[in-house]
Amino acid sequence: EIDKLYELTSGASKRRIQIAIPTSSVQMEYFFHKKADAMLAFMKESVTYAKSLPGWEVELCLRDAARSDKSFLAEIVSECVDADVITFCDDDSVFLPEELLLFLDGLLTGKRDGAERKPRFAISVTNRMNLSDINSVLSIKAGVEEIKAQFFSTDAADTENVVRIIEEKTAALDASTRVGTVEISRVKGLIQSFCKDESTSRTPFQNGVRDEDEGRVFTALDSADEIFKETDRLGYDLSVAEKEAVFRLFSDTAQKKGRVTTRDLEAIVASSALLVPSTYVLDYFIINSGNTISATSHVRMHRGDEAFEEVSVGDGPIDASFLAIEKITGHHYELDDFQIQTVSEGREAMGRALVKLRSDGKIYSGFGVSTDIIGSSIMAYVNALNKIEYEKREGGK
Repeated sequence: EIDKLYELTSGASKRRIQIAIPTSSVQMEYFFHKKADAMLAFMKESVTYAKSLPGWEVELCLRDAARSDKSFLAEIVSECVDADVITFCDDDSVFLPEELLLFLDGLLTGKRDGAERKPRFAISVTNRMNLSDINSVLSIKAGVEEIKAQFFSTDAADTENVVRIIEEKTAALDASTRVGTVEISRVKGLIQSFCKDESTSRTPFQNGVRDEDEGRVFTALDSADEIFKETDRLGYDLSVAEKEAVFRLFSDTAQKKGRVTTRDLEAIVASSALLVPSTYVLDYFIINSGNTISATSHVRMHRGDEAFEEVSVGDGPIDASFLAIEKITGHHYELDDFQIQTVSEGREAMGRALVKLRSDGKIYSGFGVSTDIIGSSIMAYVNALNKIEYEKREGGK
């Protein structure tokens, strides 16, 4: 991958490679199946090799650093001496400002080639608790020189606001930036005009059409206890594993929608709990579709420790996705029924898909719920597929 990126960026006047590797014990073992010592050796090898290719900067992004062992992070800083930039990522907005400063204290040091020269240090903070701007700016006091920020998304620090704070608090921060607020504001306006959709305040959905009996309304700030008080009230008896799955999908949905109603929550429970064990797990899908091209779908799934991915062309994005899954599993199952329906109102309405697959004369139903109707359809297909696989496995015992 490093060689490919080096070749692809050969025409750029400035270029940098980001080598993003998790450093928390959970993510290291889940994604890479490596312990800390093996992961450190892998990082060092990757960074050293990338830096041996001239003409670009090498950035080591320490994913989930906020939940990592601090002594391990210090060892990474000490050993990965070839990196030009080391970025600490708070991917889940774990820290309050004072906690972040305490975390960074003592970490932002390092040596290169025996000389007392630091790599540049950067910070990347997600905005789950609306603290990314202040946490990013305050990290300057700990020695951070670069801030990961954005113009349009809400999942990182806001570039315009960060620049404005630094300009107004230069003395207090003992820092400055060469980025101008006027230029940033103009660029931000251009980017937002490209990214925002065509809807206006006159769009009925944008005005908030809601079901009158939507029950309670939850946001991403609601705790797991509050969510499961509601599921208990609705009559669901969920196991610990099912609760984890429900809360994970609730958090993702709340980030996208901003609000989750009781009807949404019931759909989430139906989609992520009360299910058979997952033989196949969906990692991601990528859709390419339009009115002048054939729809294609790139689907990646894993079964145990083995990952599979396929690309397929279909009559539409959903058809292409189902065909890609068939390539992965090596089986074609007759599609007995396929239904799509909304389970809540509004522009970000939840959509539920029902897929019925026929195998050996028997029907297996699967449900999927998402704000993305293609995603809910794929989830429903995988849900039905896992029921077939589960019955095969149990029947063979």
